[in-house]
Amino acid sequence: MLALLSDTNGSGMKRHVADAWMDRWLELDAPGALQFLSGTLLPKGEILAGKSAETFERLTSTPFGSVFRALVRREPEWTRELLVKLPRGRQRHYFIADLLEEVTKSDAGAAAAYLEAFESGAGRRPAFTGYILGLTSVDLRSAFDEASKEPPGRVREDMLSLVFTSVGERKLGLMYELLGRLDDPAARRESMAVALQGARVEVAVPLIIQEAEKLASSGEWDSKSNPWLELVGSASQTSHARALADWAVNFAPDQDRRMFAQIARNWARKDPAEFQAWLTADTTSLGGAAVAKLAEPLASVAAWDVAAARDWAEALPAGPLRDQARFQVVVRGSEGDLEYAAAAYQPLATTDTDGTLAGQLAGILALQDCAVAGDWALQQPLLPARVAALREVGAAWTGRDPVAARDWLGKLPPGSERDAAVTSYASIVARADPEGAAKWAELVTAPAERTKVVVDVYSVWSRENPAAARAWFRSLEGLDEDAVPVFQRQLR
Repeated sequence: MLALLSDTNGSGMKRHVADAWMDRWLELDAPGALQFLSGTLLPKGEILAGKSAETFERLTSTPFGSVFRALVRREPEWTRELLVKLPRGRQRHYFIADLLEEVTKSDAGAAAAYLEAFESGAGRRPAFTGYILGLTSVDLRSAFDEASKEPPGRVREDMLSLVFTSVGERKLGLMYELLGRLDDPAARRESMAVALQGARVEVAVPLIIQEAEKLASSGEWDSKSNPWLELVGSASQTSHARALADWAVNFAPDQDRRMFAQIARNWARKDPAEFQAWLTADTTSLGGAAVAKLAEPLASVAAWDVAAARDWAEALPAGPLRDQARFQVVVRGSEGDLEYAAAAYQPLATTDTDGTLAGQLAGILALQDCAVAGDWALQQPLLPARVAALREVGAAWTGRDPVAARDWLGKLPPGSERDAAVTSYASIVARADPEGAAKWAELVTAPAERTKVVVDVYSVWSRENPAAARAWFRSLEGLDEDAVPVFQRQLR
């Protein structure tokens, strides 16, 4: 039996056997059972000897833990007296928490006397934790009342978390009742998030919808939506995602569809196949604002199976969703098809106002052919897209063939596009030839870009030749006046 009790990987059947064995022994021969247990529960006993706190934590969920809980049910007072005598430490804390939880489940009124035994010192926290856990099994309102009596701080927050974890598994009305009794808005949001984590979908979804619509009807959506968005993000587990997405995609107050973006992102990461099936079922209901938020979720779908995602994207009806899906397939793996990659970006080119997509695609094209990538970058209609793309090409080409990259840079006309490419080139070349990189850095004309590359080159050059690097830096003009003082302090 000692071998069974020492098993740190005991199965459910073994735990059941251990519980039944100890319960029966205590019923038939309590003195003999208690004598045996006093030797195993003490730190020098055969089971606990040499066990670390981490091992012991696992042990409480094994047959040995089942034996201890049987002991608490049969002999709670004996157990309390034993634990009071045990040396303080994490091992004792696990016992205390289990004792209070089991006693509270059996007799919540009597549990107060057990709390008093551990009222002071380190044993108070585990005792109170066990007490609250026990109350959540028998009376959630009482558990909430007791947790709320704690002064503001970590203990109160953790106890409320235990309460709302259990509340989330119950009915919606009780959740609202208890949340309504929290005066602190931040505590209410945090407790709601905890409750939603364990809530059934029929509980979680109505709560999310009602709270969001309450914010909207009071005119507070824009100013107070951010914490709610974080809450929805943590709550949109796979089991909740479909119902939430069906609602959020048409939630008018959220004009930018930020809530839908949170839900879609989490759903696609956890279950890309299910998310893809949802998109396919009704492609016409997705408006432009919703589709614009699908880049990251679609990337998750593509990463799951690039070839299948490409076939799926090609089969979609023409429109923004198809365009986004095709582009994300390219980002995840164009399989060397440069023509397909360029075609996938074309429908998105006029809306790529910050150049993010162009930069992504340029980096992919450069992996195959830097010259082709450079030509493609120069052909893009928007300046930010050309700048972002050329920055990526410059970095990729320099890393692969610095001489060819230098020749290519020499053919580019002056302007923002060349500045971006030269910045990438000089920052990389500086690792091998800081003095040569400095000459290229001087060609950059835009103050912010010029300052960035100058600092990159200086940080390398100053380690090899501090005097030369400092003299070069001080001779330069046309730097960002706001940034220069900051950089000068960094470069002293």
